[in-house]
Amino acid sequence: GIIVTHGTDTMAYSAAAISFMIDTPVPIIFVGSQRSADRPSSDNAMNAVSAAAAATSDLGEVAVVMHASTNDDICAIHRGTRVRKMHTSRRDAFQSVGLPAIGSVAYPSRAVTLSPDAVRRGSHKLELHDTLEPSCALLQFYPGMSPDLIRGYEGYKGLVLAGTGLGHVSTLLIPAIEKLVESGTLVVMTSQCMQGR
Repeated sequence: GIIVTHGTDTMAYSAAAISFMIDTPVPIIFVGSQRSADRPSSDNAMNAVSAAAAATSDLGEVAVVMHASTNDDICAIHRGTRVRKMHTSRRDAFQSVGLPAIGSVAYPSRAVTLSPDAVRRGSHKLELHDTLEPSCALLQFYPGMSPDLIRGYEGYKGLVLAGTGLGHVSTLLIPAIEKLVESGTLVVMTSQCMQGR
């Protein structure tokens, strides 16, 4: 397996990108630390040991391994495309969104438990998909948003617009969105909500 040490602020973005870019036959584990090594409450050693256990397990996909509780007893294994940092400083800041974690690592035993949904080692052949489109953006709607913000993405290949609730935006934005689509930009609507469809 592969272990990638990473800062926690953007780790979920990197894990998602690598998940989409690589079909992997072995685990690719992202791990970080919410608290630095010079603090008595640091989570760096436990997270690293748990990441090593996950990297040598039967897992066969990209994942993030971080504390699952505020105690030093278990780390969660989160799917790379479903993980999000939900707190600025808690050791259990990382949570899976929309489904449970795909596994756990008990500490100090390092026993790995994988869910039936976790992709297993050797299920995929190694393949790289490195043609990502850099001319895409993510824009979060807010009440009172000016249509000028939508117009600012003219010339982009894609825009993900995160609306409220089920993906709603103000009707005042509709003409700007229509113009953007007519110009050739792919617009995808989604929700800002963490749960639901």
